[in-house]
Amino acid sequence: MRLGFVADIHHHFQVVDQILESVGALDLLVIGGDLTNRGTPQEVCSALQRWQARVPQLLAVTGNMDTHAIEQAISDLGLSLHGRGIRLGEIGFFGVSAGPFSPLNSPYELSEEEIAHQLDQGFRTVAEARVHVLVTHAPPWNTPLDYTWHGTHAGSRAVREFILQHHPQLVLCGHIHEARGQAYLGKSLVINPGPARAHHYLVVRIEEEVVIEQMN
Repeated sequence: MRLGFVADIHHHFQVVDQILESVGALDLLVIGGDLTNRGTPQEVCSALQRWQARVPQLLAVTGNMDTHAIEQAISDLGLSLHGRGIRLGEIGFFGVSAGPFSPLNSPYELSEEEIAHQLDQGFRTVAEARVHVLVTHAPPWNTPLDYTWHGTHAGSRAVREFILQHHPQLVLCGHIHEARGQAYLGKSLVINPGPARAHHYLVVRIEEEVVIEQMN
């Protein structure tokens, strides 16, 4: 499987069009949240349907700068991974949207308890898959991928605990724009490619192993 991942689009929908043009054929496009800055379901659905026409499969979570209404719209389209698992062959995808409660008071934040609940709910449906891919807007807490310009860690403790307990082979995240990179947490490869609005993206191949093909 050749998988493309983008996160933190923040209304720069045309950049995703450009990324899709440049990376070539994908089997799956995954969206990691913050499609908008307090945007509308209508504009998100329009963008998603345009991208769907270019890839065989599209899956998404929303971010802290999206809204509950956007989450519902993506769910209605059958594309949301929030608290849900989808198995494509031997690969099980599951995820959690939003971000943890923060001083930002952004429009879509959840308690760590709710994040943990959604992770468990999604994982249960794909637990028997050979490969597990966790898609979360918020990175795991206390890693290089959640370290902010202010010198603090702003990820999710629930996401961290889940990864250390269940060891998904691949974790795709975003949220902290300046923490672009990859790191291992336990046995799990965690990647924050950086914001798509700055033309950052990730392409990986998932076969016997996870292989990073492009990280721009």
